Amino acid sequence: MGETEVFRILPINGKCYEHAEYTRKTGSNSSEKYYSSTRPKYVGRCLKTYKEGDGDGNDTYTTFRNDATDEQTTVKYSYEGKTCFKEVPCLNRYIGAIKSVLPDFEVRDAPGKPGIIEAQHKYSFYDVLVHINPTTNEITYPNPLDGQLDPKQEKMLINKLKEIHTGGRRRHRKTKRRHPKKKRTRKARK
Repeated sequence: MGETEVFRILPINGKCYEHAEYTRKTGSNSSEKYYSSTRPKYVGRCLKTYKEGDGDGNDTYTTFRNDATDEQTTVKYSYEGKTCFKEVPCLNRYIGAIKSVLPDFEVRDAPGKPGIIEAQHKYSFYDVLVHINPTTNEITYPNPLDGQLDPKQEKMLINKLKEIHTGGRRRHRKTKRRHPKKKRTRKARK
């Protein structure tokens, strides 16, 4: 696996993040970039940041709630200053949208694959396992021998994800505005 760019930022309450410790730094001062050789882990929505202790011995913590699993995670910042985050879309709005399109599927965060949502059919005789990447609208099937969604369901799912990306606004075609015809009056002949 390659490196992922991460950022030394302080998370903002209400936004969602992935967490990783950086393993390599390039540049200097204002042009520094940070990279992690480990895949960042989705920690969820930022709830609060707080400090414990005084002076050089203080510790900083940020608490997150994972929208997909409803787990609470606290990240302790490293003394070396290598704690990094990456802002990502929150998964809960995608999970709700996917459940509305695929009501017979169990939808959850894919284990070991941050940022990927997994949907598995609950009642089917054959397994249908789908991996959905909400940021790229990509639908993949990890087990090629299993069943797949029908094309209509796939199209509905992609349209729902696109609708979330645009904030619920759909693009409408411009229609020509028809003006009522002006009534013609006859001019009296002289």
